[in-house]
Amino acid sequence: MCKLFVELLPLFIATFLSNYLANIPKYAIDAVGTSEMQTIFNVIFMPSFVINLFLVFFIRPLLTKLAVLWVSCDFKSFLSIIGKLMLVVVGISVVVLAGAYLLGIPILQLIFGVNLEGYLPALLIVLVGGGLLSAANVLYNGIVIMRRQRLVLIAYGIAVLVGVLIAQPLVVSLGILGASIAYAISCGALLLTYVALFVWSMADVRKSSIRR
Repeated sequence: MCKLFVELLPLFIATFLSNYLANIPKYAIDAVGTSEMQTIFNVIFMPSFVINLFLVFFIRPLLTKLAVLWVSCDFKSFLSIIGKLMLVVVGISVVVLAGAYLLGIPILQLIFGVNLEGYLPALLIVLVGGGLLSAANVLYNGIVIMRRQRLVLIAYGIAVLVGVLIAQPLVVSLGILGASIAYAISCGALLLTYVALFVWSMADVRKSSIRR
């Protein structure tokens, strides 16, 4: 039980950091913005989870298969599925962005009764952030399957640090658009860190396999 707790602790902390990362722009608006800005940002932020929601339908059924491929050292097939999932994220992101560009603002205004005129760029940037976060989640699952879950703390730690450093200055200078940019940059930092950690982990495992 103690060993299981130690193994799962990084994932628990990563879940907390993930939620914190998503809320950093909101905390920045609380600190230097207005309640009206917070309301508008909350409305345009909600669709950012759509991409990840669709991704779940693709990735959940494949987790067991990915684990089996990893344990059997079928790295080529493992990477092939990871690559296909990344393409799925790109495809879903393009569709969601196109839909948001055409109908996003009118639909959100209709549902929430909030005037969102002029906030289309902020909405699209938030959705880009959602796409980057979904791509990061693909690599997150890959790294966890590799049993290197401690590395996810590095990725989230860097992303949270970036978000904390840039969110308030961007909100002060650009308002809601700045909050959206801060979110997208934070998610981009998370993805880039995951890419580096994933590539490093694959190279390390392959070296270990060759030595054996």
